[in-house]
Amino acid sequence: MIKIIFCVAVLAGIPFLTMAAEETVVTIRTPEVVNDNGMAYGNKLIQLALDKTVSTYGPYRLAEAPRMTSAQSKQAIINNSLTNFVMKTSYTDSLAKQTAFVAFPVDLGIVGYRVCFTSQGTKEKLAQVQALDDLRAFTHGQGTGWADVKILRENGFNVREVSHREGLYLLTAHGSIDLFCRGTNELLKEYQEYKKFPDLTYDETFAIQYPLPRFFFTSKENQDLVKRLDEGIKMAYADGSLQKLWLESYQDSIDFVRLDKRKIFHIQNPLIKDLPVDYQKYMYQP
Repeated sequence: MIKIIFCVAVLAGIPFLTMAAEETVVTIRTPEVVNDNGMAYGNKLIQLALDKTVSTYGPYRLAEAPRMTSAQSKQAIINNSLTNFVMKTSYTDSLAKQTAFVAFPVDLGIVGYRVCFTSQGTKEKLAQVQALDDLRAFTHGQGTGWADVKILRENGFNVREVSHREGLYLLTAHGSIDLFCRGTNELLKEYQEYKKFPDLTYDETFAIQYPLPRFFFTSKENQDLVKRLDEGIKMAYADGSLQKLWLESYQDSIDFVRLDKRKIFHIQNPLIKDLPVDYQKYMYQP
């Protein structure tokens, strides 16, 4: 059952007939794991964009979807099985053909700078890595259906898919997976949560970078919602409130990762061939 979690207050002074206007229900994802900072930021940005556009589009309320994996959430959007369901996920040409999306990089591209969880034993071996080819000797773990799986495989890496995200931390800690790479913005909170696995640690010597724009996706039937979110996000970017939210959500992790002290290995993303380049002007540059 969908759980209502937020309702916009009607502004004082608006006539009664306006107050009685029908609310737009927007369904957002429920985090798969504790301390999912990236999803929390995305949901806050949805709320911010909707708040910015109340005067134009009317009141709304947010509802939580049942807890689902990323692959299940994408299928729910394709099937349009939840009311105005929106999820933040990585763009692929294939997904774009089956859905509608807001062409603004929600995380400003920081998630494309990948830093890796590893085990204590593997960390010592990673200290010897000098070139991209050296990294291809290690096995990556990624979630089932994540864009990263194909990106890494197309660039010559061995990737093991795991259906539930928490299992990736455990398998990495045990050494069954050598590397579980996350966005620079994601590492700190996830490490704080999962260092309960004694052998889980993170590499401090390199990052893998590839273009990984994450957009808000929804059903093709929700064109009005796409337009509203697009307008609201751009309003928030123009007045600086988006950047403020981004810094509040991600600055601690960016500082913790210290990209300036790492070797950066750049690889290509083969999944964005059809994507116009307009989004690139919003992308983070370390």
